[in-house]
Amino acid sequence: MPRFGMAVVRAATAALGVCIGFTDARGNEPPSDPRLLQIKPSASIFLKAPAVQGVAFRGHVSFDDAGNKAGAAVLYPAPNLLVGLVAVLTHGAVVEAAKNAEKTKLQTAADQVLQPHQTSIADMRAADLVLASQALLGKALPARRFAADVSSADWIVETLPVYTMLQDQLALILDNTIAVYAASDSQTVLYRGAVRVISPPVKRETELVAYWGHDSGKRLRDMSARLHAQSLEVWLAQAARDADSSPQNKTVRYLEGRTERFERAQVISEACGRVVMMNLRGWLMAVPAARRSTEAQGAADC
Repeated sequence: MPRFGMAVVRAATAALGVCIGFTDARGNEPPSDPRLLQIKPSASIFLKAPAVQGVAFRGHVSFDDAGNKAGAAVLYPAPNLLVGLVAVLTHGAVVEAAKNAEKTKLQTAADQVLQPHQTSIADMRAADLVLASQALLGKALPARRFAADVSSADWIVETLPVYTMLQDQLALILDNTIAVYAASDSQTVLYRGAVRVISPPVKRETELVAYWGHDSGKRLRDMSARLHAQSLEVWLAQAARDADSSPQNKTVRYLEGRTERFERAQVISEACGRVVMMNLRGWLMAVPAARRSTEAQGAADC
């Protein structure tokens, strides 16, 4: 069967399973609020490198219009309710497969922004990234203990980072998936969640391919490690907070490169031109503030 046809069959089967009740759309997922773990500052953390050897990068792309043509309204004449339901689900699967194909095409085109940096990216290793970010964390969090191996740790924190480069190359975005295990039971996931960190936009006007590629890609490697360390710093701070503390949601404006975005979220902290927040999806985010607050402008440690 053609690949497209197999995708339709798999999607339709999954949709039927969820609809009828054979599968649970959520399953037994671990909680995504790190505060529920109550990881104390005195606890020892082992940072586990991803199982993959390399580091994932992609070009920034919007999927807002992907597959819209495939989603046109369709009538479903059917002899009975069950046949009609299958027809609706099958059409939904076809639409979803078309959207996925369009997304793949758009992502392939967006990834061209990475072409000048392919050598630097190919040379990156996930284990080296974790070691570099742990060194940065040691400076930022001198009181935090990081274990050299699992045997001397209280907690295992595993990360799976994915980096996105904006098309104008003014900033990098890290989406870091974090999984946590007790060191005494490395098979049971106690937490799984995501942290997004956006780098400050490149300030000076420069040739950006040369900027990121300087010294055989050192700037790209350094920023990747910095974002990774920041994601863990934000996450560890949240994991130590009181689970009952829930600030009010509000609209937060922030920068993605030089583009102003907004997110409905709980603001956790704001300092030095950066905002840390938890959005409505439960993601932690550390992003450049669109407008720097008066308090942050006058802070001595900024």
